[in-house]
Amino acid sequence: MVSIILCDDNEILLNKYKSEVSKLLDIEKIVYNIQTFTSGESLLFYMEEKENDIDIIYLDIKMDKITGIEVAEKLRHRGFMGEIIFLTCCKEAVFECFDVNPFHYIVKEAITGEKFKNILLKAVSESLKKDQDYFTFENHGITKRIALKSISYFEVKNRIVTVNYDNTCVDFYSTMDKIQKKLDGKYFIRCHRSYMVNLKHIREIRWDLLLTLDGYTIPIGKTYTKDVHSAFSDMLSDF
Repeated sequence: MVSIILCDDNEILLNKYKSEVSKLLDIEKIVYNIQTFTSGESLLFYMEEKENDIDIIYLDIKMDKITGIEVAEKLRHRGFMGEIIFLTCCKEAVFECFDVNPFHYIVKEAITGEKFKNILLKAVSESLKKDQDYFTFENHGITKRIALKSISYFEVKNRIVTVNYDNTCVDFYSTMDKIQKKLDGKYFIRCHRSYMVNLKHIREIRWDLLLTLDGYTIPIGKTYTKDVHSAFSDMLSDF
């Protein structure tokens, strides 16, 4: 599913873009959800815990109180990695946007239907590619995404899985078998019946344990020893 936000203080244009995006994605049979905001402040408030849940943001450059460029700067600073498409009435304003790595821009009165479609579908394509680089799960009814590269390891106890990443952790219900299947081919290795580790986060491997880059010591089960050593060696040879 692709999650899209439209933010413009002109409600007529906002509804127009929402209708156009919905129509195009329905034709392409792409599953999506769309939310709209009429101010940068309301968007930033909503995004406080949603940085990893949104794929594409259409953002008006000229808005009252806080501009679209300022909103984008704040989002990027907070870690938002999704696609930003700026909406503007003036093409020259686009040159102010480059520092926030926008995906594209739309000049409101000049955009053709075909150009609008092409920009949308390219952004969707890029978002779907990025989904492969995230681990997605539900926590207390909220869908969360964590970048695979930031995950150090998973640990399971009584069907409660703890994912450790960026020196923090979060719990959710699952099984290690399901996680192993989901992460197949993603540089993760099962090292114990209760642990799965990111090969790129291993600092050192000993016979019955390994040390991670962030200082954790993780056991290696006897039945997993050969596979762990082999996978780690293969990973190093890829670089």
